[in-house]
Amino acid sequence: MAQQTAGRRFDYPTAYNLGFQPKRDEGVTFQQLRQLADGYDLLRLVIETRKQEMELFEWKIQSRDGKTTPASKRLHEFLASPDREHTWHQWQGMLLEELFVTDAPAIYVRKTFGGDPYSLEILDGATITLLLDESGRTPLEGPAYQQVIKGLVTANYERSELLYCPRNVRANKVYGYSPVEQVITTINIALRRQAHQLSYYTEGSVPDLLLSTPEKWQPEHIDEFQKYWNSLFAEGNVKNRRMARFIPHGVVPYNTKEAALKDQYDEWLARIICFTFAISPQALVAQMNKATAEVAQETAQSSGLEPVKNWFKGVMDKIIAEVYGEPGVEFVWVQKDALDPEAQSRIIATYVQLGVIDTNEAREMLGMEARKQQPTLPGPAGAQQPDTDGDIIDAEIVQPGQPAPTAAPNGDPVQDSGMSGIQITSMLNITQSVTSGQLPKESALVMLQVAFPKTDVDKLRGIIEPLTVAPPPTAPAAPQETAPVEPEPKAKPEPVEKSCGCGKGHAPLEKRRLAKVQIDHGRKAIKSITAELQHILEAALERKRDALVDKLLNTVHAFKGELDWAANIPEFRAWYDAVAPLIDDDTLKAVLLQFERAAKSGGTVALNQLRQYMKEQAQQSYDHVVNQVNWKAVEWAKEASNQLVTQIDETTRESLKNLVSNAVERGLSVQELAAEINGAHAFSRERAELIAVTEMAEADVTGNKMGYAASGVVGGLQWLTANEGEDDRTCEDCEKNHLAIVPMGADGMAAQPYPSGARGVPAHPRCICDELPVLKEDL
Repeated sequence: MAQQTAGRRFDYPTAYNLGFQPKRDEGVTFQQLRQLADGYDLLRLVIETRKQEMELFEWKIQSRDGKTTPASKRLHEFLASPDREHTWHQWQGMLLEELFVTDAPAIYVRKTFGGDPYSLEILDGATITLLLDESGRTPLEGPAYQQVIKGLVTANYERSELLYCPRNVRANKVYGYSPVEQVITTINIALRRQAHQLSYYTEGSVPDLLLSTPEKWQPEHIDEFQKYWNSLFAEGNVKNRRMARFIPHGVVPYNTKEAALKDQYDEWLARIICFTFAISPQALVAQMNKATAEVAQETAQSSGLEPVKNWFKGVMDKIIAEVYGEPGVEFVWVQKDALDPEAQSRIIATYVQLGVIDTNEAREMLGMEARKQQPTLPGPAGAQQPDTDGDIIDAEIVQPGQPAPTAAPNGDPVQDSGMSGIQITSMLNITQSVTSGQLPKESALVMLQVAFPKTDVDKLRGIIEPLTVAPPPTAPAAPQETAPVEPEPKAKPEPVEKSCGCGKGHAPLEKRRLAKVQIDHGRKAIKSITAELQHILEAALERKRDALVDKLLNTVHAFKGELDWAANIPEFRAWYDAVAPLIDDDTLKAVLLQFERAAKSGGTVALNQLRQYMKEQAQQSYDHVVNQVNWKAVEWAKEASNQLVTQIDETTRESLKNLVSNAVERGLSVQELAAEINGAHAFSRERAELIAVTEMAEADVTGNKMGYAASGVVGGLQWLTANEGEDDRTCEDCEKNHLAIVPMGADGMAAQPYPSGARGVPAHPRCICDELPVLKEDL
């Protein structure tokens, strides 16, 4: 009877699930494929070569936006030994073996008793039978795979228990189509040819040489001569085998040994096998010229390794998302370009110039560590700074064609830069390209940053900026007589009304140039950082809450089941201290990172806001100012994160003591106290969200003020109360501060308190007020 199923995948055999032998209806069994892969030497060598090539690629686990998170770190540590027995490369080799030979990779997800993933174990795909539902597909619920051992079904697996990941799947077949199966006929021919070549040296009924004897010789004469001849080369007379011998007249030799058993067909077989795996056959065939060999190598890279890498990434991303529940994290191959250095430097320089990557990312592509931002020592413009990077010194730059200085202006000898000849040649080539007009200055600066990553960017800019660029040749234009143009008189600036409403004679809000340019504190970067900090704090509070409850329930015998003890008894302190502090070192590092990111973001946004005013003064380069702000942001973040962690710990301890005191007064049992702790606000998601929003708002505004101070153009701060009198997050104190202006200190903070006594924003949790910069000229 025909089954009426819409969308059936293919016309599968009747009662398919009743026959449980894997790959029984597809002509070639898994066992045959394994025997072919192991029996043909050339095929085995190609498979092992592909596996070894995959070992050379490095990988990492990161978030979808390219950042390292606590989840990515945990997964990276776990994948160092996915099955808790083999290393990553061993585990990867087993998975690739299943892919190349059977195209039946099967990964069993072994879990702990609590249901968490414990290991990823690779099973023999030849023992796995795929079950079908009525549409011809793998069932979504219930058993989807069966493992057959010695003809018996030993286990049923659901989709969540076994990851079956063939690469080459066809609509009319159940199992994958491996590279070995694709050339099975060629392999059979090669095996028989290989066996024939082996038998040539080990078997046969025809001797290598036949000798005719004179016609008059009788059999007894031949036998007698045969014995004599053999005695000449018997054991003990081995040296005689290489000596010439005279034999009676009439003996004629007949050579029956065939010629060498290798021809162009062997080469053709090698090409087919290599083509199947997209490997260059250069080592197995007649000599290629250089161009052909290079093309074959590039083709093997693009059409062979890249598809396998893509498949592997897909499998790992599926494991990360479905098994570990981290869809926001991905498996990434670390790109290592095999380009010549000149082409690679051009590509990286272009990426940096276009803003696709930054200098540290360029260093990572070159296999180097990220450069840490170093604070710049204060001093007058143009002053010599001590050289700490050991790369390029603060000496006069010698332009092409100029003699090298032998002494500094003060008479001291010029320090040797220690650059190699290759570095000097590269620098001269770059500077000559700039002076000839072939290379823009910005591109040259980026190339120098990549070539000399330890050198301060201001030093490199000092090399490029003074260069005189030759103008491009242009055809002379025909002279035209034009009347002289009188310069337009400069418009006089409008007088500024010196009043802002605070009674101190400041310029009014609508007259100040920066008053209308308010920073968006709800921008995407800050929202992302705030969400990450909230997640970190939620996880930390939840871990400590569970640890407290477990410890409390395990000490029931010490409390005799009832809370007839005071909040400060030794048992309570021992119970609490056993799981203190609340914030561990790993969490502290993660919190510190979010503070750094928020403060740096705030500083960068503030400097962008002031960039046009900074150009008017041009006291120092913009990049130099950014580096200063980033360094200060890192220092501030260390102190702020430590203060936050200490405050959270102390507040949580106090809240917990109150819970215990209340439980004693109410006569609660230990189990009831545990329930109170589970539902306490001190460990809640709401508290983590409140802390994250408030602290990241402060970090953002603090970064703003660091940028204001470093710019050199801001002299004061003005409090701006958002939605004055309308928003329930504004308070009377904030409304008192509205539009008040205070001078700004050297660190960017308010030099004196605002009218309410507050020193800055935020004044309270969830405060949405802001502090605007006031230019020195507007004070």
